[in-house]
Amino acid sequence: NAKSALMEVFSMQALGTAEDKLRLFLIFYLNAPNISDQDLQEYEAALGQLGADLTLMQFLKYLRKMKQLETRAMGMGAADKGGGGLGLTEIMGKVKAGTVTASGLLKTAAASIAGKKELPVTRAVEKLMDNVQNSPEFDSYAFLDPTLPEHAASRPRESRKPFREAIVFTVGSGSYVEFQDLQELAAKGAGGRNIIYGSTELVTASEFLRQLTALGGRRFAL
Repeated sequence: NAKSALMEVFSMQALGTAEDKLRLFLIFYLNAPNISDQDLQEYEAALGQLGADLTLMQFLKYLRKMKQLETRAMGMGAADKGGGGLGLTEIMGKVKAGTVTASGLLKTAAASIAGKKELPVTRAVEKLMDNVQNSPEFDSYAFLDPTLPEHAASRPRESRKPFREAIVFTVGSGSYVEFQDLQELAAKGAGGRNIIYGSTELVTASEFLRQLTALGGRRFAL
C-alpha cells in the first residue's frame, strides 16, 4: 500500500536526498484525500530522522484545514440563515483569504501530478482564446478591443473571432509545469497558437521548499 511504499522510500538506505523525499511526501500530502494523525506522525518522524526541515508542514496543515472548512461551509446550503452561531456567509468571509490560496495550490498540484490533466490556467486560456460561449467560469474576464472607436461598447462576444496569440502572465509564482502545459496547448490544433508565458517569479523546487518553510514559521490560526 501507499504507506508501506512511502516508509520504504523514507528509510536511510533508500536512494535520494532528504529534500527529494520531502518533495515526494508533499505531493502525496496534497493529493491524498485522507491521512490519519497517526500515519502523519509516522511520516514526519521518518522524514525528521533523515534531517528534513518539517517547518513547512505547519503551513500545509493550515491550507488543508481551510479547504476542509470551506467544503463544510459550502455543504451547509440553506442553513445560512437558520439557528445560532455562524452562518454560511460569516464562515465564508472568515476563510476567504486562506481558501483562495489553498484552492490554487491544491488544484495545480493535483492536476500536474495525478495523471495528465489540464491545469486551471491552461483551461482558462484555451476557453478564452477559442471564445467559448456560455462559460460562466470565464464570462467575467474583461475584453478590451483596440480596434473599436473610443467610448464604443465592447464587441458582442458571439461576433468575436478565436485568438491565435496570447500573453499569459501570472501575478505571483509561476511554474515549469504550467509553462509546459501551455506550450502543449499552443501546439494543439490546426495551425497552432502562439502563447507567451511569464510570471512575477519562477522558482526552482528547492526555492519553493524554502518559501513554504518561511511560511511555516509564521503563526496561522482560524
